[in-house]
Amino acid sequence: MNDDEEQITKKIYAEQSTVLAKKGFKAKKLFESLNELNPTSDKYQEDLKNKIIGLSNLIEEQNKEELSRYIIRREMVASILKKILAKELEYQKQPTDKEKRKDKEGLIHDLILKRKSTDTSVLNDLWILNEEFLHFDGCSDLPLKQVKMSDGKNLLREISEEEIRNLGIKPEKRPDIFLFPNEGKCVLIEFKEPDKDLSDHLQQLPKYCMLIANYSLQKFNKFYCYLIGENINPLIDLNEYDETVTGDWVRHDIPIRSVETRENLAVLQLEVIKLSSLYDRAHRRNKSFAEKLGLPTLLTDTISPNQSQVASK
Repeated sequence: MNDDEEQITKKIYAEQSTVLAKKGFKAKKLFESLNELNPTSDKYQEDLKNKIIGLSNLIEEQNKEELSRYIIRREMVASILKKILAKELEYQKQPTDKEKRKDKEGLIHDLILKRKSTDTSVLNDLWILNEEFLHFDGCSDLPLKQVKMSDGKNLLREISEEEIRNLGIKPEKRPDIFLFPNEGKCVLIEFKEPDKDLSDHLQQLPKYCMLIANYSLQKFNKFYCYLIGENINPLIDLNEYDETVTGDWVRHDIPIRSVETRENLAVLQLEVIKLSSLYDRAHRRNKSFAEKLGLPTLLTDTISPNQSQVASK
């Protein structure tokens, strides 16, 4: 009762530190005990469940609530994408001048990662495409000549005006999203409006890769590219592509050649993904997490073929 505010604060932090240290030690022991488990045992699932409960009891309730909010936020983002496709957002319903058209592509782009972003460590929703992309450095909607690597150096070397003129090189072109997974690899993502024919843009990402492979200061040998929209006829437009387990389409090992010698410099993998498929995949993951957390059912429907057709018209 005689302590002043400073003394009370110090004692509170000291006690919190002691409690956290005890919890940390218990958690460490729980993980060390995993070597006692035998996946071939009939009791394996029960033993694993008991250890999970033990570790879960060490986590503060407020942290569990935060995780629930995180999952709910993700489902809301997926639902916004669904509403964009169905043209249900109030913004989409607002009238515009005849001379001014609404940027549908920008609406989808900003939903996932804000345009003109130079730092992907800020809050973004790249998880909707791939969970790993949340952890990669990169940028959004910047000209290739302005893109910088993780160390602050320029992506591209200086290109002479003669080369630009003779070869038709366009270093001012802007991939929607540019990511650096690790050395020698990069990810390029391009969004298109739902009513745009994706077959008209199949060469856009390979051109970006050609420019980077030939003129980057760092050597790249593998490119992972994603063309994302809604309007595509796979039977006609994607003859050289293989269908994935999720119903999307991918073409592997497309060669990227030197503009001087025509030797192979790198390969790219190009995946064509429908926006409706992107929503379905995100919703399934969110629903699985929500059920495990005991959250109320968020949404049970997915975009139907009819909705997709309406959105693409």
